[in-house]
Amino acid sequence: MIETEPTRDTPGLDSPYRHLRVDGDEHADHVAPVPHETRGNLVFAEHDDRPYWALASLFFSFDEGSNSFEIDIPRWRGEGSRTWSVTFSYHKSGMEPRPSDGVDQLYEFDITAHAEEERKLPIQVKPRLGWDDCPERRPQSVPNDLGEAVTVHINNSVNIELDQIRYLVPLLLRGIAEGLGQSWDASYFCGDVHPYSAITQHERYVRPSSDAAEKITRSDGVFKSLFELLADEEGSKIVYSADNRKVVGWNHQLKFTKSAVRKAFDPGDYSTSAGAPDPTDAERQEDDLDADHGAYGMQEKLYEPEYPGGREEGDPLANPKLAALFKKGLNGGESVAWNRRYELIQALDSYVLNVASWAGIAVSPGPWWVSDWHFSGDRYAHPDRQVALIDDPTPEIEQRQEATIVSLFQQIDADSAAEEIIEQAAMTDGGTSVDEVDRETDWSRSTIYRHLDKLDEILRLDNGSIKFISGKVRDEIRDVLDVLNRSVDAATTAIARIADMDPRDLDRKGKAWQKWVNRYAAEIEETGLREDGEQLRLRSALSMAKSDSHPWAPEVIRVGRIAWRESGRPLHRFPEKVAFETPFGETVRENAENLAHRAGG
Repeated sequence: MIETEPTRDTPGLDSPYRHLRVDGDEHADHVAPVPHETRGNLVFAEHDDRPYWALASLFFSFDEGSNSFEIDIPRWRGEGSRTWSVTFSYHKSGMEPRPSDGVDQLYEFDITAHAEEERKLPIQVKPRLGWDDCPERRPQSVPNDLGEAVTVHINNSVNIELDQIRYLVPLLLRGIAEGLGQSWDASYFCGDVHPYSAITQHERYVRPSSDAAEKITRSDGVFKSLFELLADEEGSKIVYSADNRKVVGWNHQLKFTKSAVRKAFDPGDYSTSAGAPDPTDAERQEDDLDADHGAYGMQEKLYEPEYPGGREEGDPLANPKLAALFKKGLNGGESVAWNRRYELIQALDSYVLNVASWAGIAVSPGPWWVSDWHFSGDRYAHPDRQVALIDDPTPEIEQRQEATIVSLFQQIDADSAAEEIIEQAAMTDGGTSVDEVDRETDWSRSTIYRHLDKLDEILRLDNGSIKFISGKVRDEIRDVLDVLNRSVDAATTAIARIADMDPRDLDRKGKAWQKWVNRYAAEIEETGLREDGEQLRLRSALSMAKSDSHPWAPEVIRVGRIAWRESGRPLHRFPEKVAFETPFGETVRENAENLAHRAGG
């Protein structure tokens, strides 16, 4: 057994994430999410490329292709030590040595460490030789301004905190050297990492009970609500995948791009997260904050083990994980700089806890959580780990979209192409196309494109395809159109009765009149006064002032009377009285003919 002890220079000892959970009165408002998987790269330039050659000398000190060790290391969190089973092997590198290196072949070194409770740390140590004297040999993947250095590639670490990885790397390598009876510089891999160090994948999770988890994935659950509201948001790509092949809720995934995360989670400023230490000057220089600061493309998922079922009672794996997984591919191809790791951790913790909260699962400790080796559902997080808990955004997003729809229908002109474009797009789930609207309506392509610019709050145009910004908006539009169509049908029947016309003739001859009725939500109603009988009520707000931004009432009535006459109805049968409200809420009741004359009709 090899024993290694940390020194005062060992990294990770001052990490705020060593403090996981607390039992006292001072605590965060929620449980503590924990890490699952991590991928990334740590670049060390403090000792140039010397640590790589020191590791190469360890490899050449034994004849076998690999070697194994048991290394005892003090626990990063808690008392006592933990034994790590470590294998040390190699593979040929695709990079070329420099002529001055005196070797024909470079190697990359594979170290895999396993410990109890399913902890795993697989890393690869790779040379970065500068290649200044032979630039033609520099790999394209290595930045030109990176000189001599060593890269430690984290190849899917499991159940280990990010700062704990930094703690383990120098201790494991020192333990390997001691196991081989070789000298080793204890300062190797202990200093600050180079700004090129980055995280490409990181997942954090909690474990709800199976009963609680059903609230997330059911047909009216938070996953479905977020997907319906954000699925077609411009600039975002959201994919909802529900896999119930082995058990219901086996693997449900909701993938968010950065723009969707910003809209759903309103991440705000994570720059002072989790008690993070002040950045170094180099980190400040590299830390160029932009509009996406705090928002990370990620995958929210609820999933069971690969092989569910057959678990004994009380086995935590009988219950699913709820996780937020950052992936470079969902983040616009951008990794996260290592010096932003605390921001990333707190953002992911916020994503996973907020989704649980929106589903109706309390984020405080309780029986709705199931503890495992790493996650504790019965204890609060340390107060330094408090994350922002925000209100469920789906009702607010839905209200904004509904308000947009109402405003839009108030603004559409009765004789414009906008209404017909919307109707065409609403006919199918997949929307329509400019070509289809061109064929089905009398509007020219230039007119269609011009009106699409005006409808960009609800419709988006992509390579000739016209779609609603979200499935929720599409469904709301369909409902509005259905109500309007029923209203027009009722109004047409009532007005046809007054005009002594067959409603079918009114529909056939009076399209302009129907559009006018539709535009201003006109209907026949009883006045309640015996001498007046029925009147024409307009539900849209009209202004009595010509300079107002709202439709001018005299012009509206004038156009309505013209549409009435051109559809074959005598003007003397036009309702004598019209009623409407002004933008200030005042009810106006006027003689229709007199009102129209003010506009010259």
